[in-house]
Amino acid sequence: MKAPLHIGSWQQLLRRVLLVIAAGVATVSAMAMRIVLTNDDGFETRNIQALFTALKAAGHEVILSAPYRDQSGTSAVLGGISENSRTGTPSQGGLIPAGAPSVGPTTIAADQYYVDGSPATAAVYGVEVLARAKWAAAPDLVISGPNVGNNLGTITPHSGTVGAAITMLNRGVPAIAVSGANGNAATANILAAITLRVIVAIEANGRIALPPGIGLNVNVPVLDPTRSPASYRFVFAQVGAGAGSEASAFAEGNTVTVSPIQGTYQAPPDLAVLALAQMRQLFSASLAIPNPKLTNLSVRGFVGAGNAVQIAGFVVSGNSSKTVLIRASGLALASFGVLGALADPYVELYDRENRLIATNDNWSDDEMKATAIAAAAARVGAFPWTAGTKDAAVLVTLAPGLYTVVIRGSGNTTGVALIETYDINID
Repeated sequence: MKAPLHIGSWQQLLRRVLLVIAAGVATVSAMAMRIVLTNDDGFETRNIQALFTALKAAGHEVILSAPYRDQSGTSAVLGGISENSRTGTPSQGGLIPAGAPSVGPTTIAADQYYVDGSPATAAVYGVEVLARAKWAAAPDLVISGPNVGNNLGTITPHSGTVGAAITMLNRGVPAIAVSGANGNAATANILAAITLRVIVAIEANGRIALPPGIGLNVNVPVLDPTRSPASYRFVFAQVGAGAGSEASAFAEGNTVTVSPIQGTYQAPPDLAVLALAQMRQLFSASLAIPNPKLTNLSVRGFVGAGNAVQIAGFVVSGNSSKTVLIRASGLALASFGVLGALADPYVELYDRENRLIATNDNWSDDEMKATAIAAAAARVGAFPWTAGTKDAAVLVTLAPGLYTVVIRGSGNTTGVALIETYDINID
């Protein structure tokens, strides 16, 4: 005869059912993926174990490859591991004793492994060793977290959680970092369900649909164990501080911030140009200019359909002609983490009388002109383009006067574009 189920047990069962239903609403449309799960808090933490269970329940194939002990603040540091070396101390929760192999099964569940190393090292081991052995392929996604404690703003580059995701993005593997304010048993399942909602949003046909090289930094606020995962709102933000940043949005409370990240800390081109202008003499001994002058103007903005064009003006002063390089960067901005870049910019140059004097669609279609444009860009320190892209440029010699640059989207395309105007006569 079975023992009677106490009232407390009924409440616990009901709560678990509600959590499963809440998670199910978010995951019902997701196709099964192959996922490697890591963190920087150690394999025994409640958050990572709850997410492992939730991912498996949602139908995904999951390998857990997480650090042996807490590795917070280790950024993207990589270290070597050897299956012949031994651990010097027990694991964080005491499940694995001192003297155990430096890598091995956690004994908690199948497809779970610990690594006596950094989060980035554990992630690499999971992808290059465990995933290759199990699937003979890289995973569809690496999830780093959920971390105990948020990773926002200036903390982000130092985070082991984010560092593991950055390492994977640099290896061409889709990755997201997830950090939560909570680390207790009462909220671990809710945090897992919120993470599943993010996964559903970026999945398409069993693959991650983010742009190549772009991942996410997800931060979850303090969770109320009586609230459902669906009751929290999501805000798309930027890593950093100040207005529009994840730190600013997160401070509003009850908000899950989702910020794009990439595998480098490269400055966007418009800010890089300003830095270059400041340091130009450092890179060219021929720039001892007795009379300082402005040699470059850059403007980034959104190009819409029809007449929603981007416009920039400049003046050629003096009594002699100047050779000017005008570039319209579209998809070239994607490598700097700019989302929604204009796929096919078209540049037009007008004089004071509004006469069209130069145009270009695809800069490298004419091999001779492309060679000259590339050489001019290198001369003034502009970031290089790849031949065959649909970015647009003109290299023209202009008489003194007022000129206007107009950027449109060829084929009525829309998106973010960068106008750059360079004085090639920099000596």
